[in-house]
Amino acid sequence: MVGEKINKGIAKAIKQMETLSGVMSVSMAVENLMLYAHARGWGTSCMTGPLVAADEIKKILKIPSSWNIAAVVPVGHPGEIPPPTPRRPVQQVITWVDADWQDVKDAVTVKE
Repeated sequence: MVGEKINKGIAKAIKQMETLSGVMSVSMAVENLMLYAHARGWGTSCMTGPLVAADEIKKILKIPSSWNIAAVVPVGHPGEIPPPTPRRPVQQVITWVDADWQDVKDAVTVKE
């Protein structure tokens, strides 16, 4: 769906969908990188704080200016192996939302 004839609201929704899709893709890739590193005995940390210096990072790493950096993931041999973090029961962290699926379908249907 591209072109000048697209409703501005639809165009905005498409842009938001593309942005969120990119964030989700990067998140999954970072998770897989971190799981792989852990399996190899390496330590990692997903960091977004360094992105305040994204322009400088791009220069140092020769990253094209048109690209966006989503996170920095240092990988190395850990100085220590901390104990596992205690986990709360799943019932305390999951909320199931029951939706009227017709309302959802109506909300996402493109009306010409």
